[in-house]
Amino acid sequence: EAPPRRAALRARLAAGDVAWREWQAGAGKGCGVLPREAGWSAVVRLPAGVDELGFCLRAVEEGAAVHPGHYYELGVAEGACFVASLLTPDDILDRGLAALGRALARC
Repeated sequence: EAPPRRAALRARLAAGDVAWREWQAGAGKGCGVLPREAGWSAVVRLPAGVDELGFCLRAVEEGAAVHPGHYYELGVAEGACFVASLLTPDDILDRGLAALGRALARC
């Protein structure tokens, strides 16, 4: 059963990568999706001057769940950033990305 499950996982990750890059080009202007070398998380650099923890709290208020980059010991080389899942189903991801755009507009 492993090959079809791996293929489905790879397809979900690829779709998540595309969704994050599209978000970055639109609502996420000023953000940078860092290259993913492995794993199933997106690491997104915030625009200069945006407080990482403050942004993540605004994201929760808007309806999105993300983790501050410092939870993963990110931040010095990457700058302020947050981490989110690439495995999120499309409909939930779409709502979450919209919520992140609203949170970013509040910064």
